[in-house]
Amino acid sequence: MKHAILAWGLAFAGALGTVSAMAQTAAAPTLFEPQAVEALRKMGRHLQSLQSFSLKAQTATDQVLVNGQKVQLDAALTLWAHRPNRLRVDFESDRRQRQFYYDGRSVTVYGKASNYYAQFAAPPTLDQLFGRVFEEFGIDLPLADLFAWGDPAAKPEQLITALAIGPATVRGVPCEQYAFRQDGLDWQLWIQRGAQPLPRRLVLTTTDDPARPQYTVDLDWVPGDTPPDSTFAFVPPDGAQAIQAVRANAIANTAR
Repeated sequence: MKHAILAWGLAFAGALGTVSAMAQTAAAPTLFEPQAVEALRKMGRHLQSLQSFSLKAQTATDQVLVNGQKVQLDAALTLWAHRPNRLRVDFESDRRQRQFYYDGRSVTVYGKASNYYAQFAAPPTLDQLFGRVFEEFGIDLPLADLFAWGDPAAKPEQLITALAIGPATVRGVPCEQYAFRQDGLDWQLWIQRGAQPLPRRLVLTTTDDPARPQYTVDLDWVPGDTPPDSTFAFVPPDGAQAIQAVRANAIANTAR
């Protein structure tokens, strides 16, 4: 997982006790709880069962300066999806505004500040889209890794540890908190309790960087939201210029 939820409310003494207990557990040889992996699978199956939805996300990303100091950059993301072949993502931060459109035939990536857009042919379904746009164009779609846990072929071998932390609350929503570790990455996930196990918060910590930068995203879901097809159709604004989409392998070859 490249990119990928915390609850609070314990009294100070209780928090110290929890941290102490977790530290003792960390010293033990077994840190792989099957119920944590099953929670991932249950969440993934539920996400894949959603025929249409929208969500709003607030993200905070650590950037490491040349002197090793971390600065936090915030952004907002809105996503609409309708199976089998509609997706739109609007991303906005102080430094960047991007839109992603998929209509079952093509993908369009539009930069609002530059007024440039790139288009390329796309596979006919969302399930095929996720892997292809990353492999061919280096575009990492939001939450793709979480959806992947709903695939029966998904394997937990990349997980070194998997822990069920316990009940938590994210923005008033009752959740269960989980913690996972894999090579170079620690991540926490808060999954909504009840019949709709939706991910509500994700915290990623890059552990192979001495600065240990973090990425945090809070997710507000609207299952069943079905916007009109026009939401997923890109219409070039006045003066917009088309540019060629650059494939990831071309970038890699140029960098050598």
